[in-house]
Amino acid sequence: MKATKFFLMIALVSFALMSFAGNDVDRFTPKVKISIEKAAHNPGLAKAIYEQVDRALLNTDGPGNFTTEVKFKGTVFFVYGTYSQWMDFFTRDMGKIVKQKIDL
Repeated sequence: MKATKFFLMIALVSFALMSFAGNDVDRFTPKVKISIEKAAHNPGLAKAIYEQVDRALLNTDGPGNFTTEVKFKGTVFFVYGTYSQWMDFFTRDMGKIVKQKIDL
């Protein structure tokens, strides 16, 4: 009887430890929701959006709200906005958004 209790306790502990042993590394990645208008004010994030988001996102039948995922400096940004806000963002001149800084 003692051996049975011992093995049941070992099984209980091992199942509890297995539930903690998952390889869910994405759990600790910071995630931020931000509008496209606010994201456009950050030059690095704006450049990341241009590089990672395809304009085909806007090729749908009707206007609406669009959300996309952008990774920038180890943080996942969920960028959202209306159809007109996204079109305004993509039709802006990229040189005006991302200005080169020259330190002398």
